[in-house]
Amino acid sequence: KCQRSKNTIVLVEAITTGNNNTTSTIGMFASHAWSVNPSSYGDGECFLFRANPNPKCFNWQPDFSGDEDFESQAVREQFMVAKNDFLAMGANSDGANGLRLDSDLIKGESHSALGFDSEPLAGFNKTFDVGVVEVYRLIREVDGKSIDGHNTTAFWDLQGFVND
Repeated sequence: KCQRSKNTIVLVEAITTGNNNTTSTIGMFASHAWSVNPSSYGDGECFLFRANPNPKCFNWQPDFSGDEDFESQAVREQFMVAKNDFLAMGANSDGANGLRLDSDLIKGESHSALGFDSEPLAGFNKTFDVGVVEVYRLIREVDGKSIDGHNTTAFWDLQGFVND
Protein backbone atom coordinates (compact mmCIF):
# COMPACT_ATOMS: atom_id res chain seq x y z
CA LYS A 1 0.00 0.00 0.00
CA CYS A 2 3.05 2.33 0.10
CA GLN A 3 4.14 1.99 -3.51
CA ARG A 4 3.46 5.64 -4.32
CA SER A 5 4.44 7.15 -0.97
CA LYS A 6 7.94 8.46 -0.37
CA ASN A 7 9.14 9.60 3.06
CA THR A 8 7.29 7.08 5.19
CA ILE A 9 7.82 6.11 8.80
CA VAL A 10 7.19 2.45 9.64
CA LEU A 11 6.47 1.82 13.33
CA VAL A 12 6.55 -1.75 14.64
CA GLU A 13 5.46 -3.14 18.00
CA ALA A 14 8.07 -5.84 18.57
CA ILE A 15 7.09 -8.54 21.07
CA THR A 16 9.92 -10.74 22.26
CA THR A 17 9.04 -13.97 24.02
CA GLY A 18 11.07 -16.15 26.34
CA ASN A 19 12.14 -15.74 29.95
CA ASN A 20 11.29 -12.04 29.92
CA ASN A 21 8.44 -11.12 27.59
CA THR A 22 9.03 -7.56 26.49
CA THR A 23 7.48 -5.11 24.08
CA SER A 24 9.38 -2.40 22.25
CA THR A 25 8.48 0.15 19.58
CA ILE A 26 10.99 0.22 16.75
CA GLY A 27 10.97 1.51 13.22
CA MET A 28 12.51 2.90 10.10
CA PHE A 29 12.27 6.01 7.95
CA ALA A 30 12.17 5.24 4.23
CA SER A 31 13.23 8.01 1.86
CA HIS A 32 11.85 6.19 -1.19
CA ALA A 33 8.55 4.44 -1.88
CA TRP A 34 8.51 0.75 -0.92
CA SER A 35 8.21 -1.54 -3.94
CA VAL A 36 9.30 -5.07 -4.75
CA ASN A 37 12.68 -4.68 -6.41
CA PRO A 38 15.45 -7.14 -7.42
CA SER A 39 18.11 -4.90 -5.85
CA SER A 40 18.41 -2.56 -2.89
CA TYR A 41 17.46 1.09 -3.23
CA GLY A 42 17.05 4.22 -1.12
CA ASP A 43 19.69 6.66 0.08
CA GLY A 44 21.50 8.01 3.12
CA GLU A 45 18.37 9.83 4.32
CA CYS A 46 17.00 6.47 5.53
CA PHE A 47 17.40 5.68 9.23
CA LEU A 48 16.51 3.08 11.85
CA PHE A 49 15.25 3.88 15.33
CA ARG A 50 13.95 2.60 18.62
CA ALA A 51 11.18 4.72 20.16
CA ASN A 52 10.60 2.68 23.32
CA PRO A 53 12.34 1.74 25.58
CA ASN A 54 15.50 3.86 25.53
CA PRO A 55 14.86 5.95 22.38
CA LYS A 56 17.74 6.01 19.95
CA CYS A 57 18.18 6.93 16.28
CA PHE A 58 20.65 5.25 13.94
CA ASN A 59 21.45 7.44 10.94
CA TRP A 60 23.37 6.16 7.96
CA GLN A 61 27.11 6.51 8.45
CA PRO A 62 29.13 6.85 5.23
CA ASP A 63 32.71 5.55 5.22
CA PHE A 64 35.11 8.12 3.81
CA SER A 65 38.25 6.25 4.83
CA GLY A 66 38.58 4.39 1.54
CA ASP A 67 39.64 1.29 3.49
CA GLU A 68 36.51 -0.76 2.78
CA ASP A 69 36.45 -3.35 0.03
CA PHE A 70 33.73 -3.33 -2.62
CA GLU A 71 31.61 -5.95 -0.81
CA SER A 72 31.64 -4.07 2.51
CA GLN A 73 30.74 -0.83 0.73
CA ALA A 74 27.81 -2.57 -0.99
CA VAL A 75 26.57 -3.91 2.36
CA ARG A 76 26.94 -0.45 3.93
CA GLU A 77 24.79 1.06 1.14
CA GLN A 78 21.98 -1.49 1.39
CA PHE A 79 19.33 0.97 2.52
CA MET A 80 15.95 -0.51 1.55
CA VAL A 81 15.15 -4.02 0.32
CA ALA A 82 11.70 -5.28 -0.66
CA LYS A 83 11.15 -8.78 -2.00
CA ASN A 84 7.96 -10.83 -2.29
CA ASP A 85 8.62 -12.46 1.09
CA PHE A 86 10.05 -9.58 3.19
CA LEU A 87 10.97 -5.93 3.44
CA ALA A 88 14.06 -4.69 5.23
CA MET A 89 16.40 -1.81 5.90
CA GLY A 90 20.13 -2.03 6.54
CA ALA A 91 22.37 -5.07 6.32
CA ASN A 92 25.50 -6.64 7.70
CA SER A 93 28.11 -8.94 6.19
CA ASP A 94 26.35 -12.17 7.24
CA GLY A 95 23.18 -11.27 5.33
CA ALA A 96 21.06 -10.21 8.32
CA ASN A 97 19.20 -6.90 8.32
CA GLY A 98 18.93 -3.92 10.65
CA LEU A 99 15.15 -4.37 10.58
CA ARG A 100 13.30 -7.01 8.60
CA LEU A 101 9.58 -7.81 8.46
CA ASP A 102 8.22 -10.95 6.82
CA SER A 103 5.58 -10.47 4.12
CA ASP A 104 2.74 -11.50 6.44
CA LEU A 105 3.85 -8.86 9.01
CA ILE A 106 3.70 -11.46 11.80
CA LYS A 107 7.43 -12.09 12.38
CA GLY A 108 10.40 -9.77 12.34
CA GLU A 109 14.05 -9.62 13.21
CA SER A 110 16.63 -6.98 13.95
CA HIS A 111 20.40 -7.26 13.87
CA SER A 112 23.22 -4.76 13.77
CA ALA A 113 23.49 -2.97 10.41
CA LEU A 114 26.88 -1.92 9.11
CA GLY A 115 25.80 1.28 7.33
CA PHE A 116 23.72 2.49 10.26
CA ASP A 117 26.17 1.39 12.96
CA SER A 118 23.10 0.11 14.80
CA GLU A 119 22.47 -2.37 17.53
CA PRO A 120 19.57 -4.86 17.41
CA LEU A 121 16.53 -2.60 17.82
CA ALA A 122 14.36 -5.02 19.81
CA GLY A 123 17.02 -5.77 22.42
CA PHE A 124 18.89 -9.00 23.06
CA ASN A 125 16.39 -11.21 21.23
CA LYS A 126 17.04 -10.69 17.55
CA THR A 127 13.74 -12.23 16.43
CA PHE A 128 10.32 -11.05 17.53
CA ASP A 129 6.60 -11.31 16.93
CA VAL A 130 4.93 -8.28 15.40
CA GLY A 131 2.05 -6.88 17.44
CA VAL A 132 1.15 -3.85 15.31
CA VAL A 133 2.58 -2.20 12.21
CA GLU A 134 1.74 1.41 11.41
CA VAL A 135 2.95 3.42 8.44
CA TYR A 136 2.89 7.21 8.34
CA ARG A 137 3.50 9.48 5.38
CA LEU A 138 4.86 12.93 6.08
CA ILE A 139 2.43 15.68 5.00
CA ARG A 140 3.00 19.44 5.21
CA GLU A 141 0.56 21.03 7.66
CA VAL A 142 0.36 24.32 5.78
CA ASP A 143 -1.26 22.91 2.61
CA GLY A 144 -1.83 19.19 3.20
CA LYS A 145 0.55 18.13 0.42
CA SER A 146 3.17 15.45 0.79
CA ILE A 147 6.71 16.63 1.45
CA ASP A 148 7.95 14.75 -1.60
CA GLY A 149 5.91 17.07 -3.83
CA HIS A 150 3.87 14.27 -5.39
CA ASN A 151 0.13 14.72 -5.31
CA THR A 152 -1.97 11.62 -4.87
CA THR A 153 -5.71 11.18 -5.01
CA ALA A 154 -6.04 10.59 -1.27
CA PHE A 155 -4.40 12.08 1.80
CA TRP A 156 -5.21 12.69 5.44
CA ASP A 157 -6.41 16.19 6.29
CA LEU A 158 -5.69 17.91 9.59
CA GLN A 159 -8.76 16.35 11.23
CA GLY A 160 -7.68 12.82 10.27
CA PHE A 161 -10.18 12.29 7.45
CA VAL A 162 -9.24 10.89 4.07
CA ASN A 163 -9.85 13.29 1.17
CA ASP A 164 -10.25 12.02 -2.37
